[in-house]
Amino acid sequence: MSQRPKAEIVYAVEGYYDGPESGFADFRGHPYRFEVSNELTVRDRTVRRFKLSPVSAELLRLALEQQQLWSRWNSAYREGKLPESLLYPERVLPEDLEAYRALETRIREGLAKSSGNNAYAEGRFFVGRRTTAFRAFGEHLRVVWSRCRPAA
Repeated sequence: MSQRPKAEIVYAVEGYYDGPESGFADFRGHPYRFEVSNELTVRDRTVRRFKLSPVSAELLRLALEQQQLWSRWNSAYREGKLPESLLYPERVLPEDLEAYRALETRIREGLAKSSGNNAYAEGRFFVGRRTTAFRAFGEHLRVVWSRCRPAA
């Protein structure tokens, strides 16, 4: 008898368009970065296959710290406390910009070092009941990975 796939934790969603496109989530109980590798439409349903790359606990912590800075901006934006346009592309408060960019550099470097041992899977995201102090976008989601395979 086959086991029912386990719903995994989604830590943060970085890219979103008609559903999560990239971010950080558990895969088989360990933290991974996910990103869309290809997308198909099958019987009026969009199926996304994700590239899953393992990340260290430290890299995940940096990504969540960066999400916390975004969350501060998002709260101010929703409360109408920000100007209509920003002078820079990142969505963070001016006082958080330097820290955000430093985290971005460290995250990119960490992702470059952690490439390898990738897997590919389809992901089905749904709303769970999880919130954390990081207040990351998408942290309330859960994901079930299916049709998993290692990188070729």
